[in-house]
Amino acid sequence: MSKAQERGETITRLQEIDRYEFEDFVAEIFELAGWDTEVTQDSADGGVDVIAHKNTLYQEKASIQAKRPDPGNKVGRPEVQQYSSIDRSDIDTDIVILATSAAFTRGAYEFARDKNVKLIDGAMLAGFVEAQEAEEILDEYAPSIESINLDAEEVFSPVEEPRKQYLRKRPIEASARIFREKDLIDAVGMIQNTEVGLQQINCLDRLRQTIFDSDGEIPIDVFQEYPQVIDQNWYDVERLEGVTDEIIHSADGGRVTPSDFEILCFSNEGSIFVSVLLAPTNQVGHQEFSFLEACVDSVAKLSSATDDNPNGCIYGGELGNIERRLGRNRDFGITASTYSKALERTVQVNQELLSAVKPYFRVSEDQDTLEKIDQLQDEVNQSRTQ
Repeated sequence: MSKAQERGETITRLQEIDRYEFEDFVAEIFELAGWDTEVTQDSADGGVDVIAHKNTLYQEKASIQAKRPDPGNKVGRPEVQQYSSIDRSDIDTDIVILATSAAFTRGAYEFARDKNVKLIDGAMLAGFVEAQEAEEILDEYAPSIESINLDAEEVFSPVEEPRKQYLRKRPIEASARIFREKDLIDAVGMIQNTEVGLQQINCLDRLRQTIFDSDGEIPIDVFQEYPQVIDQNWYDVERLEGVTDEIIHSADGGRVTPSDFEILCFSNEGSIFVSVLLAPTNQVGHQEFSFLEACVDSVAKLSSATDDNPNGCIYGGELGNIERRLGRNRDFGITASTYSKALERTVQVNQELLSAVKPYFRVSEDQDTLEKIDQLQDEVNQSRTQ
């Protein structure tokens, strides 16, 4: 049986769970994700079906509405709007979630995109069941696929474009955190934000292609779109486009300038970082490193810069006998690296994220992205054995 068939059967079974038992099913799924849950019985609970708590650095509370509509029906904007204000009426609630076995309407996606509410549809639940090998839990609540009378009508029909916009563009505050565990809510948050989900995968794949293309150009677009490749802790950065020309002019006073290079300058929390990018086939030697030092030194002289202790890194195809120089400069934040190392480090740091988004792309039948994830992980595994 193909993955697509398995996905369809799981979604179909989810939609056949008793609507009242669906609340218990959702609670068990959240417990599998590391939450302590309680199914509410209070009619005055404001529509909350499940309350979930997790102790991290502080105790997080998620208020969950679980909806299992009839097969073929969708959850609309009124339902999302009704529960979107729970975090305001209950000051202890940190996350508002609407989980369903079905799909959401265009209006639901559009409304949720701008509100503090997370939408989990049937495909996401199916992906999580599959990724966590939670079929036993599903078997407790859902009938077997053989016992379900399937008709010609598609039981899960998402509104593709609004769903795509919601999943890829909705700003999620939780997505600014580095993934530390396979958590359902964090996984959904990560998937829903382009900056840490699809965009990261695409940027890393372009970096991978650049490394292994003998005629590859300097991958400046990767660093422009995803500066976290440079520093994993950067989530709120500003690219200083106007500073680059000033740096080049200031640093090129009698120093050796590489024949083929690009410069990117970012600011992050008051600190300035200069990145000198060489072609993927160019070696980083003493001359190139001297140019990086000159670029970093020049930042303090700029009228547009206020930080007198900038950092910098130079990237190239390989490092050539500069170990001592690296040692002397490392304490000052001036380093050198290869694109291969940058790719390896970034994939290793984000292994959990790649694993978390994989179920979503699997149930979405996004084979292109799945192949990219596999290629990235394979490259890292190969580099470890070399």
